[in-house]
Amino acid sequence: MTEARPTLVICGNGASAVALLHALAIRSRGALDIFVIGDGELGHGLAYATRHPDHRLNAPASRMSIDPDAPGHFVQWLTSRDLWSDDWPDQFVSRIHYGRYLADVAQAAAARPHLAVRFVRGEIVSLTRNRDGWRVAHRTGQIDADFVVLATGNDMPSPLAPRLDPAVRGLVVDNPWTLPPMRADERVLILGTGLTAIDTLLSLSGRDRRHDITLLSRHGLLPQPHVPPQPMPPLPGPFPRTALAMLLAFRDAVRASPGNWQDLMDAMRPHWPKVWREMPLAEQRRFLRHAATMWNMHRHRLPPQSAQRVRYLLAGGARILTGRLTKVESAGPAAAVTIRGRAGEMRLQVDRIVNCMGPNTDPAKSHNRLIENIVASLQARTAPPGVGLDVTADSRVIAYDGAAHLGLFAMGALTRGTWWEITAVPEIARQAGRIAECLLSQEKGRSGRNGQVQGEDAHSMRHFL
Repeated sequence: MTEARPTLVICGNGASAVALLHALAIRSRGALDIFVIGDGELGHGLAYATRHPDHRLNAPASRMSIDPDAPGHFVQWLTSRDLWSDDWPDQFVSRIHYGRYLADVAQAAAARPHLAVRFVRGEIVSLTRNRDGWRVAHRTGQIDADFVVLATGNDMPSPLAPRLDPAVRGLVVDNPWTLPPMRADERVLILGTGLTAIDTLLSLSGRDRRHDITLLSRHGLLPQPHVPPQPMPPLPGPFPRTALAMLLAFRDAVRASPGNWQDLMDAMRPHWPKVWREMPLAEQRRFLRHAATMWNMHRHRLPPQSAQRVRYLLAGGARILTGRLTKVESAGPAAAVTIRGRAGEMRLQVDRIVNCMGPNTDPAKSHNRLIENIVASLQARTAPPGVGLDVTADSRVIAYDGAAHLGLFAMGALTRGTWWEITAVPEIARQAGRIAECLLSQEKGRSGRNGQVQGEDAHSMRHFL
C-alpha cells in the first residue's frame, strides 16, 4: 500500500514563500506535495511587483541571495541573464530584476522531481482545523493539508479613506503600489517619508510630470543613504536591555570608531533577535513608540542613486513637512488639509493624498482576510509587543490560549514581534531554512502531529536564529 504524500500549503507567493520553497527543494529527499497560493505575480509580492526602473533594491546585489549557503546566487543569476557588470556585487539593481529572479528560483524548485508543486493564483479566505490537519479555503476551491506556512509578507497601510467624508474619499490612494493615472499638474500630498514614500515620489517625478509634491510625517526624517561600508565590530556583550541604553551605547560606539551608524547596524544584524528577546516587554513597547522611526531610518537605507534623485527633487520644488494630518475637507474638486506641527497649524489644498504611512503591524487589524480570520477565530494571537503574530522558537503559530500549533508556521514580517530583525532577505532566507528543517523532521504519521504543545516549548527561543 502506497503511503500518502504529505501536503504543505504556503500562504503567499512573494519573497518569503519563494525562500521556503527553495529551502525545501534543496533539503527534501522524500516526496512532498506543495501548494503555493497568492494573489500577485509569483515571486513579486508588494516590493518586487514594481515596473518602475528607478525603484531599486535597498541592499547591494551581493547581499540579496535567496540561498544563505550560496551568497553569490543572485549575482550568478544576473550573469546568466546577460546582465553582467564587473561591479554587480556592489550595485543596487532594479527591483524588476529581483522579482524575475525570485520567479525563476520558484520555477527551478518546482522542477525538482521529488516535489509536486502547484502555484495557485488567488486569495486565501480561511484556514480551519480538521481531524487530520488543516483545510485551506481559497477563491476557487479548498485544500486539505498536513502543514501550513503563513508567508503573506507586509500588510497594507491602515486605510485612510474610510475615515473621511465621502466627498474626499476618491482623492485618497490607500494602496501606494497601484497609483492611478494622474494629471501632470496635480498637487500631491504623500503621507510618510519612509522607503515607500520615496518610491511614490520617484514614481510621480518623471520627466513629463510637474506634480507639486509634499511629503508629510511626524518627524520629517528620510531614510539615510547607503555609504561605502567600513568594517566595525558589534557592541560588546552583554547588550543593553533598555531602548535608551541601547541608543547611548550606539552613540558612544560610533564616536569611538571610524565607522558610522550604517556600519554598526550591519555589525549588529546577527544579534538583533537576541537584543530584542532580552528587552523587557515594557522596553520593547517603548522602543516601538519612541525609537522605531530612528532605527528604520538608519537600518533600511536608500540606494545611492535614489538618494541623489531625492536630493535633486527636493532642490527642485518637492518639500518635506513635519507634523500630523488633522483634518481633510472638501474644497470643490480638491481637498483642503490641515497639518499641525511645532509652529502651529497650516492648511494646504491638494488634488491627491497618497497613503505611505507604513504597513499595518497588528494582525488583529490586518487587511489580509486570512490573517484577520485566524486571529478572530482565536487560532492565533498578536505577539506581546503588539507587532506581528506570536510564534515559538521554531516559528510555530501560538493560539490565543497560549498553545502552539504543531502544523502551522509563520515567517517573515508576520514574526517581527518575536525576532524584530526579520524583514530583509538574508534573515528571511535563514528562517526559511530552519522552518524547512522543522517540517521535514516531523514524521507525518506521528500521533498529534497537528495538535498543540503547551508550556515552556511554546516560548522557548533555543537556537532558532
